[in-house]
Amino acid sequence: MFVVWAAALKDYKTFTIPHLYPLVILMLWPLGLVAALTDFFQPIDVLYSFLTAAIVFICGLLFFALKMMGGGDVKLLTALALWINLKNLHIFLFLIVMAGLVYTIWYAGWQYYKAQQKTESETSSKALKSVRKMKVPYGPAIALGLTAYLGLIWA
Repeated sequence: MFVVWAAALKDYKTFTIPHLYPLVILMLWPLGLVAALTDFFQPIDVLYSFLTAAIVFICGLLFFALKMMGGGDVKLLTALALWINLKNLHIFLFLIVMAGLVYTIWYAGWQYYKAQQKTESETSSKALKSVRKMKVPYGPAIALGLTAYLGLIWA
């Protein structure tokens, strides 16, 4: 969880998610797998983990090609998808989308406020135009969605 929030903070500040963060999540997955080897975790679940990650990667690749999502976001989501059970993938993605909606509304409001402060003497239409052209770092939305997902699963 710390790694995801560190990636989110880096994305918020620089609009990039370095390779290190998804790589650490990938490297921790086998340890989590060994820790979860109990009666409720079957070897077939490893295949489902790869299937889940493949589904997320293919969808993320589509969003990347459409310029709707950055490459770092796709890498981060794919690495996290290994940890998500295929049965819960829709819940995980739904929570990320909802967190993304709330975060994007907040981010747009914050950017509008900052733009309006810069153009205080001019009309707010300039500030609104700058918000319409903005890019949103999606790492924080992924971190918020993961936090909500874990809160729901562990509750």
